[in-house]
Order: sequence, then C-alpha cells, then structure tokens
Amino acid sequence: MRALVLLLTAIGLLVASPAASARDVSLFSGDLAFLYGRNWGQQLNVAGLAGELKLDLVPQLAIGVRAGGALGGGIGVRGAERSARGYAGLPLLLKAEASPLSSRTRPYVGLAVGVTRAAGGGAMASIEQDAARTASWSVVGPMPTVMPEIGLDLGGFRMALVHASLVGSARAVEQSYEVTADGARTSARRAPGLSGTSLQVGVHFGGPKG
Repeated sequence: MRALVLLLTAIGLLVASPAASARDVSLFSGDLAFLYGRNWGQQLNVAGLAGELKLDLVPQLAIGVRAGGALGGGIGVRGAERSARGYAGLPLLLKAEASPLSSRTRPYVGLAVGVTRAAGGGAMASIEQDAARTASWSVVGPMPTVMPEIGLDLGGFRMALVHASLVGSARAVEQSYEVTADGARTSARRAPGLSGTSLQVGVHFGGPKG
C-alpha cells in the first residue's frame, strides 16, 4: 500500500505542471465512505468503510487505490431450522474513475480491480420428529475482485452504487449430514458466493475546482 502511494506521488509530481492548473483540477482527490448492502449468495446484510486516494490526471479522469473493510453476520430461524452465517472482507484495489463532465457536481463511473482477503461461512441445524440434519461451509483466503461503481459527485459529498464481485468465492463446498428413520447419509453442494452490492455514501475532497 505504501509503495502504491509513493508511486502515485511520483507520477503526480511529473504531471503537476502548468497544464494541470490550466485544467483547473487538484493534484489529488479522495474519499472516505460508509457502505451498506447485501451479500446475495449468503442473503446477508453487510456494512463497512472504504477509503480512496486518487491522482487526478485530468478533470474527467483519475486513477488511484481503494482499501477498506466490511463485516456481516446473521442468525436465521425457519420452523425447526436454525442457521448462522457471517462474512468479513478486506479489499485492496487499484481504481480508475471517469466522468463526462468537469464540474464539481457530476455523475461518474469507476472500476476497481485487485484482491480481497475474505472469510465467509455458515452453519445450519434442523431437528424434527423423524429426522435431523446439519450442514456447514467456509471459505477463507485472498480472492481476485472486480468492483464496478456508478455514482453522483456533489462536490464535497458522494453517493454511489457499488458491486463487489469476488471471483472464485463460490469454490467452497457445503457439507451436510442427515439422519432419518431409513439411516444416515452425507451430501455436498456448492456453497453460496460472497459477492454483493452496496450503497455507498461519504465525503469527497479534490477533483475539479470550478
């Protein structure tokens, strides 16, 4: 992370020329945002924080880094079934951001790629008169991540819709064990993925000055 910031600073010094001033754009811009959304595979609400530091190449284009963290957990009750599930993720991404306008208030789109160190899992137990069933799954590790974003820049405040696609997060297998009057059996199926969509709101600095 430190090396990336130093690299951006070095590039910034190279492009911090009269041309940058003529374009009326700051050298650096950044964001500090709160996210709240849904992990669709786990059917789990997730909340987190994210920070960005970007180099403004021109008023309509910036590149930089994004880092943050997100957590989620839940307990479910459905008839005789009890379940619990959780998620934690720490993404570190490279990001490019573009807008068709050079004003302070404008729409924008972004695309970030990198790695998320994520952990997710779940467990379920169901006991009825003639049967009992348990199931569990977990996945831990760095996962390639693609994160598109579309939002509205209001100068010092931003709101956006962000989708985090964790490639390979569904590689885990859910193992289940069931006991009935006919005997016991085990089975396996693909575990839910960890990708999710969030609403992001936060403060913003830098960018076009006009």
